[in-house]
Amino acid sequence: MSPSRRTWRDAAGWPDEGTFHSLRHYFATRLITSGADPTDVQNALRHSSPGITLETYVHWWPKKDPRRNIISGALRDASAKRKRGPKASNSR
Repeated sequence: MSPSRRTWRDAAGWPDEGTFHSLRHYFATRLITSGADPTDVQNALRHSSPGITLETYVHWWPKKDPRRNIISGALRDASAKRKRGPKASNSR
């Protein structure tokens, strides 16, 4: 390891077993946990495609709360309104 790199690593408090690759992963995870878009992370890491970035770091992106059962919920609501009849839906 070069003396300048050792000086930088010591000043930054980076552990001896830390490599450039681990610093790269740290940088990527900090971008992701700060809300960066996958394409921005891909560009920063110079990956050839967003797929590489997503395959490598998918577990770091916050999980979104997907709306589930949208269609079945809409059908249930429509069915319930239909059973109540036209007067019930106009009485709001």
